[in-house]
Amino acid sequence: AEQLRRVADRPDVSLGIYDRWLRCQTLIRTFNVKHWENAERQFAEIIQAAPRFVPAYCGLVDLHNTTHIVYPGKLRSREREQQALTLARQAVELDPSNMNAHRSLAWANAMAGQDALAVSHAEMAYELNPSDPWTHFSTALLLAFSGAHERATELVRLATETALVPNKMHWAYLVDVHFLTGERYLERAAATGASVLQLPAEADYDDTDIDAAFPGGSVAATTIIKAEDVTTAEIQGAIKALHDRAIATGEL
Repeated sequence: AEQLRRVADRPDVSLGIYDRWLRCQTLIRTFNVKHWENAERQFAEIIQAAPRFVPAYCGLVDLHNTTHIVYPGKLRSREREQQALTLARQAVELDPSNMNAHRSLAWANAMAGQDALAVSHAEMAYELNPSDPWTHFSTALLLAFSGAHERATELVRLATETALVPNKMHWAYLVDVHFLTGERYLERAAATGASVLQLPAEADYDDTDIDAAFPGGSVAATTIIKAEDVTTAEIQGAIKALHDRAIATGEL
């Protein structure tokens, strides 16, 4: 309802533009590469036709932020990170009170490694719409990735209480938050007298520069991780190569 009100109040945004945006949202939910390519083109066309229509900016930012998930074997690039940041900043400038604009900017900052800014905009998104379960789940996951585990746990509990019927995407976020925070097994660990040790920062690596992260390289890194477009047959071949090498040498 709020989104419709915003559209109705702006003379430069027609219902046709809003309808195209809704169709793009449907395409995104298919997680199909061709549909995503189509959605990316349409978002850009919508922005050109209605440069103040913030939802199109947010949609395009979300595509840039998650393309490495939908395209198997394709890594994030600095170019896409900067494109996402630029578009998200424009969205916030156009409508500072738009929750989705701040959410998109939060994730764009997170993908660019700017955790402090990411957390700031994530909290702003929550403050702008504190009753929306989707905002809770999204903010909780971002905070978990940024190391704010207590706040992430608090928000995910609120989200599960607010969402009467969590959808599949909600559950995906919930599982990730539980994994990152260790919240799922904290009580069981405490009952045994053990403590949970969070993964140290040194264990992280820059997945946009595999050669620097893994000097000397590896079969897995060079064959699978660095591939831009990987087919099922190529993945199976790479796994077989790893298997054969393990048998021949006794180690990977």
